[in-house]
Amino acid sequence: MIAIVKILAAGILIAGLNLPTLGLDGQPHLFPADLSQERAVVVVTFSKAASEQATEWTRKLRENEKTLAAGIYQIAVLEDVPAFFRAFVVSGLKRAIPKALYDHFWIATSLSKEWQKQLRAESLDEAHVVVVEGRGEITWRFSGVFSESTLRSLLAALSGRKD
Repeated sequence: MIAIVKILAAGILIAGLNLPTLGLDGQPHLFPADLSQERAVVVVTFSKAASEQATEWTRKLRENEKTLAAGIYQIAVLEDVPAFFRAFVVSGLKRAIPKALYDHFWIATSLSKEWQKQLRAESLDEAHVVVVEGRGEITWRFSGVFSESTLRSLLAALSGRKD
């Protein structure tokens, strides 16, 4: 029940925003304009504490990729990590993430307050999961640990069902 309470009504347009990021492959991207699919599930973190939750979310999303019919992205907002340590963090991410997924793992090093505002991120220590439609509208959102019931809610939202 708590997970359901955490799922917030969405419907926010973010198309004109275009927040700058850099893929682990070194390519610059703008969020949400550069999402390669019209529909994407995006997992965003603001802290190391949230990274374990995000990893679990991303793993489960990839296991259900065919059912999702959506791109899967993970974004780490690292603005609050001191510049000196940022290179170590990115290096660690590159070691942990398969190269084939580098273009779907983006790093943001600025505008963390804007990211928080757009995602309605109340806790920086939780993973934030959103569905972005048409590269500009958040139609579903959740913050917190992965659960099967929340995954079912996400899948229902993607299929247009009201579960």
